[in-house]
Amino acid sequence: MPTSKMFFVKVILGLNLLTLAACNLPSPKDKTEGSSEAATFTIDSIKGSAASEQTAGAFALPESKVFNFSVCVKDVAYNKTIAGHKFKVTEVDQTVTSDAAGCINWSEKIKYNYLANSQYIEVTRHIQGLGLQKGTREIDLAINPWSHGETLPAVVDLRKEQVDQLVSDKKAIQQALKGFGTDDKPRTRKLWVEDGRLFVNEQKMTSDGVTLIAEFRGAPSVQLTKMNGEFILKTLASGTFKARMSLIHIYTEKNQEIHRLLAQSEVITTSMANGTLSLKAPISLNAVPTRGQVAFGLELAPLDGPEGLTPFQGFFMMSEYDQIKGTNMLKVSSQVAQSKDFKLSEFVNAQMIQPSKTGANTVDDETYQKPKIEVSQLEYKFIRVGEETTATREVIYSVKACVKSGLDQKTTRAHTFTITKFRQNTTEAAQTVNIKTDNNSCITWDESIKFKYFDCQRFLKGSVMISNKELGMNETVPMLVNPWETWGPMGRDARYIDPTEKLILDCKMENRPRTQVMLDAYSYNTVSYSYSVDSLFNLNVTKKIQVRMDPHLLVYSSLSNGRSEVQKLRDGTYLLKMAVVKNADYDSKRTVVSYAQKLVTVLTGQINTEIQFQTQDLKALGNRNNMLIEIYPVDESKVQVGKDGQLAMKDAKASLDSAIDKTSQLETPTFMGPVVLNVDEAGRNVRVADASAINKFLLEGKGDNVQKPTIQQIINQGQIEQSERMKNQVALAKPATYAINNNLDLITLNTAVNYNTLGALVPSMVGRNPRLLTTKKDLADIVTTGKLTADTAQKLCAFWAQDYLPRMNREKGGAIQTQFATLFGGDCMSTVKKNPEAFFQIERRMNVKKVMGSRYLQGYNQGLQVGTSFGLSHSKSRTFSQSVGAKAGLSFKFLEFFSVGADAGVSLSWAEAQATANGIGVNTSTTMTVQQSKIKVRVGQYEQCAIVKLNPALFIKGQKPWYDIRRSDYVNILNPALSENETAAAVTRGLMLCEGTDRTLPVDVTENFYLIAQETSSTQMQDNGDDRNRNFFLALRSTTDFNKFVAAIKGNVIMPATAQAKEATVTDTTDMITKMFSAGLPTSPGMFRN
Repeated sequence: MPTSKMFFVKVILGLNLLTLAACNLPSPKDKTEGSSEAATFTIDSIKGSAASEQTAGAFALPESKVFNFSVCVKDVAYNKTIAGHKFKVTEVDQTVTSDAAGCINWSEKIKYNYLANSQYIEVTRHIQGLGLQKGTREIDLAINPWSHGETLPAVVDLRKEQVDQLVSDKKAIQQALKGFGTDDKPRTRKLWVEDGRLFVNEQKMTSDGVTLIAEFRGAPSVQLTKMNGEFILKTLASGTFKARMSLIHIYTEKNQEIHRLLAQSEVITTSMANGTLSLKAPISLNAVPTRGQVAFGLELAPLDGPEGLTPFQGFFMMSEYDQIKGTNMLKVSSQVAQSKDFKLSEFVNAQMIQPSKTGANTVDDETYQKPKIEVSQLEYKFIRVGEETTATREVIYSVKACVKSGLDQKTTRAHTFTITKFRQNTTEAAQTVNIKTDNNSCITWDESIKFKYFDCQRFLKGSVMISNKELGMNETVPMLVNPWETWGPMGRDARYIDPTEKLILDCKMENRPRTQVMLDAYSYNTVSYSYSVDSLFNLNVTKKIQVRMDPHLLVYSSLSNGRSEVQKLRDGTYLLKMAVVKNADYDSKRTVVSYAQKLVTVLTGQINTEIQFQTQDLKALGNRNNMLIEIYPVDESKVQVGKDGQLAMKDAKASLDSAIDKTSQLETPTFMGPVVLNVDEAGRNVRVADASAINKFLLEGKGDNVQKPTIQQIINQGQIEQSERMKNQVALAKPATYAINNNLDLITLNTAVNYNTLGALVPSMVGRNPRLLTTKKDLADIVTTGKLTADTAQKLCAFWAQDYLPRMNREKGGAIQTQFATLFGGDCMSTVKKNPEAFFQIERRMNVKKVMGSRYLQGYNQGLQVGTSFGLSHSKSRTFSQSVGAKAGLSFKFLEFFSVGADAGVSLSWAEAQATANGIGVNTSTTMTVQQSKIKVRVGQYEQCAIVKLNPALFIKGQKPWYDIRRSDYVNILNPALSENETAAAVTRGLMLCEGTDRTLPVDVTENFYLIAQETSSTQMQDNGDDRNRNFFLALRSTTDFNKFVAAIKGNVIMPATAQAKEATVTDTTDMITKMFSAGLPTSPGMFRN
């Protein structure tokens, strides 16, 4: 029975233990094991732990915590662990069976406000034994459901140790669990953001500013307090918030720190995800700082959060002012952390005012600027010269602009910008080009500018526009361009120019001089002489010369060289004007001799061209005159190359002056210098005719150097004078005028009566034999043939003797004595039967109306020896020479027979040659040179006329008809009551017979022109080029006039037979007069003797 014995032993030992245990039962008054009734068990140990938390709400904050309690019990009687016995936790009404270790384990869920202070609360529980174990034991515990980061035990057995901040009062415990403090007020906890990451990117840039996308990522937390007073952050895992982000500019001004709100986002609502709060919203920034730092402001408020959770406001320092864009690792400012209740509204002490519409920042232009794409200083580079004209040039140059973001100074590569090219004003047509930025974030484009090359050099003010809609850029960049100086920087970025610099933008305001043509010399070679005859039979001499000159430019307005700037005349088309005027030292009127103007081409800065001078003043060709020269730029759009390869006006009717480019701004002074045109080749220096403008500039350092052109005034005056001369010549060319001037009576045949034609002029006497009356046919035959038939001559004898001479001076009894009329008529009628020319002179004259052309045939040069002394007078006086005229029977008037030039008369007198104010004395043995030019003229329209006069030799004393040995002349038959003038007029009176209609069948005639000059030699005292020292100079037309002149100056070279000089002079003169009168009337404009 070993088993029974062993069992018995165990029972005995158990009883002994129970006996001993019974001796140690706690007293009822023991608090730690207090009970409401006697208990058969005792509390051996108490343990506990916080097992898990349960969260609730949008923010997932703990709202309850599960505490696991373990109370080990022992049997009082046996002091043994009580295993497998049921006990009841009264407060939670939970029955629990002790485990093998004699421990009762149960869990309780404690609800609490997570935001309350970390503290212990007293928890009392009653353990009631069920079954064998009887009685109830009370246990006191201290639990801390908050435990904000402390390492304190979650459950404390108050039997064994004491704890601080223990809440024992039941009401206080309830308030603590609800989150109330000792003041019965809810405990608040601050929402907190300790750090985060900020991403700022540019969304859109406009003219009003830039829109940024700000994205903040962080982990919001709650700021809790430990039992020792330390703060601890509880990171939130979820939650919904209302948030607003802002950018704050922090800088110092006047020793005061400025916190200016730059921009802020709208209030947004967002929720945490995956334990991270992400805020993303646009922020519109209309100005960016230029100094200081930028902070990120954050306002975060919980939405539907737990009671007592307060919003967060704070700021985070980002970076420097120019690094707003990008990624920033943020840390909340210490100023926020150290503030008990930080408010952004209190931190911000300045607001950002909206920029004005003009773009100017109304806050501070030095502290802020508009956020935009910034354009660096423009760079300029000359490329080449483009299209050019005489007065304009096109310059092509490149402009380089590097762009970067004003927010972060980063490059903007691979962006396309629209460039509106340089314009001086908005009215100019806009030229745009799209350019993509290169790897250096730069754009380069070509510009071209057309300008007036001769204009005053200055900066041309304008601008370019750079735009990009995506970047919100539309910036106008002001710039200055100096296209005249391509060897240096052509342009300047006006944004980088010192505002105090005095820029040359307007020559008028600056009184800058214009570019001026300068000429110091010219040379020429004679190419040819040509001759032409006009409708008045004036000889025009044309001299063609090849002229060369090297003009240059005085560019005193040069911005780099100033007065040192001298250039060759620009290649192109110019109008060359040259005028020859009489020397002002010899002729104060500066009479125009000739002028020429021609469109010329300048090559390599040189003018080398042929030009023609035409004049009728042949004497002036050998005078020392002044050459005037002007050079004008031409508007090439008005000029073309003609069929002959020469430059010509597009509008053939337009004047050459109309081609002058008056907008070129080139000053063209008049240059002058001496010239003798009949010199074959010469090089001549010239000077500025009026240097007052340039002298004023050089003295005063200012002045626009405006020149007054001279040649056109001279040309205009010359044209007026030429027109007046032509008007006079045209008047002289009319048959009526010619008749009056030459003592003739005009008979126009187309309107005359057929019978007794001359009777209309002087009525015939009664009883005249009809056979002796002239008819129209008689007179027409004279005009047609230029000859008299014997029958017509007899009719004229009867007319002159019986009608014409008696009717002259009738108030004095007629020009012929009555008793001699029949005698004179009888002599005439008898003589003309055989020789009509013995009594009558017939000259056939063409009254030229139109010349179709002329051709130079040949010329002769010969010497002429003067055989008698004579005087040459240009006087128109009708005073008679008593010493010659009276004895010769004719007055001095009849020796005015030369046509000098175009419309001047000349008189000769024979006596001792003497020079007068208006005359020239020529002595014997004087040598003269004669140049004869023979020219064929094609007359296209003319009126045929004939002149009938008595032979003046009939009335020269000593002249004797060939048939009558008794009568030597007819001087005595004239009325002695007449004055010398009246006598002369009577015997030279004649008839001018004209057809009255024009002939249009072209006819070729040959005319001779003579140039007679006295040979002279230069002396130290006289200038051969002075017109006053070349007095004896005659230009004669027709061989008749020349023969008259030769007859007049040669005379009789044989010594006189008598010793009386007067008698010898009269004898010689008589012979000369006979020869000269036999030659007929002098030439006259428009009249040709055929």
